[in-house]
Amino acid sequence: MFPGKNNWKTEEVYDNQKYLWRGMIALPNYRIRIYKLGNVDAEKASDFTKITEMATEGLFDTAKNPYAGAISDKIVCPENLKPTKEIVNSESGLQIHYMTSSLNSRLQYGACTENQISYKVFSGIFYCQNVSEWFQMEIIVPASDTTDKSYYKNLFIKTSCQKPDIF
Repeated sequence: MFPGKNNWKTEEVYDNQKYLWRGMIALPNYRIRIYKLGNVDAEKASDFTKITEMATEGLFDTAKNPYAGAISDKIVCPENLKPTKEIVNSESGLQIHYMTSSLNSRLQYGACTENQISYKVFSGIFYCQNVSEWFQMEIIVPASDTTDKSYYKNLFIKTSCQKPDIF
């Protein structure tokens, strides 16, 4: 399913139910946060993808400053710190909604200043119709990581759908 899966070590499990698995996988150079929903049809998977993308992008939108005054009445995230997204196709023909962004020290989206950024995140959202499962997988690396971004994108390009045995 995902390159290097034989090296995965479960770091933490947040949810483990019949049709839901959420957790963190540890690898030597990065971590993968996974959100898997099972028993999902294509229409619901499309809705989950749209909602997930909107929620993430919304954290970087211009907002009204709760302490408006002399400095500014708006909180603005610079364009270079906002998520970038694109559709990529895996080698197996899987359509992946791919997004790059950053996380703060608590592994949360929405960091809009350089000093808030602790991690880079490379996220792939996709639906495996053959097993009726929707996935959001986030590769998380330290902000200081110098690995070329294409390395992480290529991990998603090599992704295929099969019944996973990690969950």
